[in-house]
Amino acid sequence: MLREVGGGGSDAPINTLEEASPDFARFVVEYGYGDVLARPNLDLVTREALTVASLMIQGNHPLPTRFHVNGFLNVGGKPEVLVELCFLAIGVCGFPAAINTIAVIREVLKERGQHVPPVPVGKRDGTERHLRGLRNLATHGENGPQRFRELAETSPVFAKLLVEFVHGELLTRDGLDARTKYLSVISMLATAGNNQQWLRDYVTSALRQGVTRDEITESMIQLTVYTGFPTALVGFFTIVELFRNIDANVVSLSESAKTVASEPSEAHSARFKRGADTLSVISGGTGQAIVASFEDIAPEIGRMIVTHSYGDIFSRPGLPKKVRELTAIASMASVGAMTSEIPIRVHIEAALNVGATPNEVIETLLNLIPYVGYPKVERALALAGSILHEHDSN
Repeated sequence: MLREVGGGGSDAPINTLEEASPDFARFVVEYGYGDVLARPNLDLVTREALTVASLMIQGNHPLPTRFHVNGFLNVGGKPEVLVELCFLAIGVCGFPAAINTIAVIREVLKERGQHVPPVPVGKRDGTERHLRGLRNLATHGENGPQRFRELAETSPVFAKLLVEFVHGELLTRDGLDARTKYLSVISMLATAGNNQQWLRDYVTSALRQGVTRDEITESMIQLTVYTGFPTALVGFFTIVELFRNIDANVVSLSESAKTVASEPSEAHSARFKRGADTLSVISGGTGQAIVASFEDIAPEIGRMIVTHSYGDIFSRPGLPKKVRELTAIASMASVGAMTSEIPIRVHIEAALNVGATPNEVIETLLNLIPYVGYPKVERALALAGSILHEHDSN
């Protein structure tokens, strides 16, 4: 099974592990590939897609992601599916995971000599996002429309973004079949942890789309390899409770009516212009270079960075630009994953562009110590130090 997934170079990482611990190398092969990946209920292409989905959410060392991106292609997966997984990751844990994974996909395809045309940008003008989102929400999860109305009482803005962007843009894309889409989101949510209600919602929606209980539980078994038993167990307990409620008719799998009252959404073009103007003021060339970096594989992700991050959110008047950038720095430093390094760099430079002082950047990171601990803050400070030194040199 390892040779089928890993191809010609599959023995190399095992041989490296054997140098330090033959038992550990044996566990990887016996448990990961012999006990889990060889199980029935999920085909190997789907398994590798779910593994990539989980690894991109973890956002740590790129080597496992690279191995399983190759593995997905080795067992017959299409590169376009990998790109679509990046769109789903945006909704679960933000743009950094997509930025990091697209870079890995690009490198792997180049090494394999595969040329893949960019995933086409959708032709819709965006004004129908609210309607599409409400229709999707009407059949989503456990009483999604009611929870949406309750959420709107606290933050109408968040509720609108949730409907229009997550349900109206990301979940209604056509690039994935429903089975792969929902199993991938389930794997992402379970990997991220502390998302029990969202996990219940997506499991419920998956069942409505015809995904079987065996396939859903199999996706949790697979997570024991890539996230460990504690994460997988939390997911299992959440899913088991949901299955019991479905069997007891506490949760219904019948779909709600799709007739919904909607309103026109703002067009993509207007959001893009506002976002591009905001991006130019805040990040200058750094942010624009990141946006442009998607053109060869997934130009729509670059467009979404502009329209959603900068057009929908960073352009809002509720906070000064400097405060927004400092909170973004704090957020990325708190995550502490390798996928955070590029965003931290972008937002430190942006904070300086909009008036933050080097001392304010440092104090923002120091303020995190009681909440995230010293290791994450040390990594962020090391990165910040190099950026601030470059800034002083210029």
